Amino acid sequence: MADLTRMLGQATEDQIGRVRELFLKLRPGDIEDLESLIYLGRLELQG
Repeated sequence: MADLTRMLGQATEDQIGRVRELFLKLRPGDIEDLESLIYLGRLELQG
């Protein structure tokens, strides 16, 4: 899980957009979890 948050935290907005599109297509019920992982990854990079 930590590796995933690090990757998402370092991703560009374009890359994040593509991941969101994929989640909305394949796992729409998990989009909130994805957003949490993105947030945590970005937070980790700030600290």
